[in-house]
Amino acid sequence: VYQQALCSDPIYQQAVSQRLATKQGVPISLSALLPNIALTANPSVTRTSYSGSNTHGIGVFPLNNTQRYYEVALTATQTVFNYTQFVTLAGSIATSKGADATLNSALQSLMVRTANAYFAVLRDEENLDYSRASKNAYAQQLDQAKEQYKVGLKTLTDVYTAQASYDSAYANEIAAQTTLENDRENLRVITGRYYPRLSKLSEAFPLVSPNPENIEEWVHRAQMQNWSIKTSQYAVETARQTIKQEFGGHLPTVSVQGQLDRIYTNNINGYPNLVLRDGPTVQKDRQLMVNINVPIFEGGGVTAQTNQAIYNYQISQ
Repeated sequence: VYQQALCSDPIYQQAVSQRLATKQGVPISLSALLPNIALTANPSVTRTSYSGSNTHGIGVFPLNNTQRYYEVALTATQTVFNYTQFVTLAGSIATSKGADATLNSALQSLMVRTANAYFAVLRDEENLDYSRASKNAYAQQLDQAKEQYKVGLKTLTDVYTAQASYDSAYANEIAAQTTLENDRENLRVITGRYYPRLSKLSEAFPLVSPNPENIEEWVHRAQMQNWSIKTSQYAVETARQTIKQEFGGHLPTVSVQGQLDRIYTNNINGYPNLVLRDGPTVQKDRQLMVNINVPIFEGGGVTAQTNQAIYNYQISQ
């Protein structure tokens, strides 16, 4: 039943998917620190037509001109210093660890929920057997009371009392049957399957006492190892990194950018009685830049966002 619950329980499957989605934040944050390479191409064809009888020197302006042009640029950008991006990566790592802790907590919760649902069905089956046996016993008492009433050994009140006991036992049986069906459906919610029968505990099932039998020791272990507490601790760490991330808006950023350009141009001029080609030209450019951005004043937004992050950190604590 538990193995089936691992594959079918919607709450646990949601935790699995949430962990996978959250852990993608690490490579997303890391990508901002790695080189960014882009290739762009801009092809174009421009046709220009002239009218009139303008002259220039000893020649006549062409009636039209067709220009074929394309530019290919390869640009590479690398972050040298960006405090915000570095801290964002640290926060994503803490959030990723928190997702692992959340999944482990969901796994333990699944164990408990499956066990509770399983044993609830076994308990309901025992209660139903008891209710049926009780109903049968009261049915026999009712039959005896009716027979004894016929021969004068019982009063009508005794018959009514036996009838009421039987009716109550019959109602208890119906309630026990309903509870059993409800708990079987609860188990189906977790496993996605309906189990008409479950294996019962053996008569020699061991009942093991907690070791050590000291509640303070278990409280101490829970403070150190409980996955829900671990999740909260990682959330606090994420909030602490967010403070640094917002404060990074006050700090300068430095990046290096290199670019290679290749520009191709070809003009076709149309004169009154002939077509002339200027011939293609190719231009190659190389560029290396260091970009330094120093924030001076942003309307107080960075300060307000930093204060907000501090308050959120206090909430997480």
